[in-house]
Amino acid sequence: MHHHVRVRERSRGFSRPTCSSQSSTTLLCASLLSGGAEIESSDYLVSHCKAMLQRMKIVNPQLEIEGIHNIWIIKPGAKSRGRGIKCANRLDQILDLVEGDPKLIKENKWVVQKYLERPFLIHDTKFDVRQWFLGTDWNPLTVWFYKKCYLRFSTELYTLDSMDSSVHLCNHSIQKRLRPLVQRHRSIPADNMWSVDQFKTFLCTKDREAQWDTVVVPGMKRALIYALQTAQDLIESRKNTFKLYGADFMLDRDLHPWLLEINSSPTVAPSTPVTAHLCAAVQEDTLRVVLDRRVKRTANTGHFQLIYKKVRNSFPFVMLYVYLNGDNDGVLQMSFFIFRLL
Repeated sequence: MHHHVRVRERSRGFSRPTCSSQSSTTLLCASLLSGGAEIESSDYLVSHCKAMLQRMKIVNPQLEIEGIHNIWIIKPGAKSRGRGIKCANRLDQILDLVEGDPKLIKENKWVVQKYLERPFLIHDTKFDVRQWFLGTDWNPLTVWFYKKCYLRFSTELYTLDSMDSSVHLCNHSIQKRLRPLVQRHRSIPADNMWSVDQFKTFLCTKDREAQWDTVVVPGMKRALIYALQTAQDLIESRKNTFKLYGADFMLDRDLHPWLLEINSSPTVAPSTPVTAHLCAAVQEDTLRVVLDRRVKRTANTGHFQLIYKKVRNSFPFVMLYVYLNGDNDGVLQMSFFIFRLL
């Protein structure tokens, strides 16, 4: 059964050509997104649009947070503390940016990520979560999760009308040089940081406090484990070593965490009242894990929780050899030889 639909331009007063069949659903949705269009007798299309969006979510889990402004964040791969990070929504802008630094062009180190346009906000202000974790062995991969973290705010109210760092970058090294917007909510301090307990209190006012333990923390743990598993084969395993890492997360509007990056040398400087307490605690608890627990397996590890310990899987190694040769007619022939090393 085919439905006949007429899409009308609201501002120009004329009708677009009539579209028929369910295959027009995508075009009709695109028309709505383009602005100024409306669909007459469109109720029956709602179910089709919802079904299409569900299929898109399966293919692209980030659909809900990507937004429609095509904003990308560009990071120099060899820098830290937010230096050189920019946001752009045009390819020519991105290319101009990455071709502007001769040193970075030579090293060919850039990270370009799709920007999370629809984050969870606190009083209309963007923030990210700095989460510590400790690695004490790569084989077996051993990961300790720190149960205390903190939030870092931007100084400006969140908007996609500006690409300025004061809006989009939550790095403390960037924001500490800026003066908070007068209109920003007074519950966000001038030093731009909250403890996790302050965040839980805020969630309680929204009747969402339980989601910290049921959504945020489990999601961060999974992301860290998956990230380390992908790098496990690339890291040389040395016994009697450890490393404290700092992971940065953003939360979407359902409070699902999204891993932005992992810092191999996170700051432990007491730059604010929040970090003055937490940085001292995480250093002390690190020593508890790597020293006290070495002597006594049941030793107190402070706020560190062991979340993963597993020996690297040993899979048969498969090598593929490609042998190229030309026949009498000059045609290139390709032969495959596969060897399994047990």
